[in-house]
Amino acid sequence: MLGKVAEYAEVAGHPLVRAKRIIGILFAKLVIVAITPKPIWASSDDHPSVGDRIRELIMEIDDDAPPGLWGVCAGLLAVFARHYGLITEPIEFGSIRELALSLVKLFDESESGSS
Repeated sequence: MLGKVAEYAEVAGHPLVRAKRIIGILFAKLVIVAITPKPIWASSDDHPSVGDRIRELIMEIDDDAPPGLWGVCAGLLAVFARHYGLITEPIEFGSIRELALSLVKLFDESESGSS
């Protein structure tokens, strides 16, 4: 879904297309998390884990992404993580990007049963 988005954005003159697409995909992935029973968030023979799926998308965000993109992603991740009780203590972070990546780790930890 992100394959040719840069080309489209350049041709169409819409530089925020990639950022908006990432936000839409992240929201869709989190909705899937919401309807997936927590006991099967871990990977299986035919599906990657919830954390892997989210991380794969988050790692697609370029260093030159619009400044607000990391904040929106961190906000979405925080809402879902809090809803599932994954946030059990304050998260220290030096940047919004770091916060988003820390929140993704919470999904991994919940899959392994350490959270």
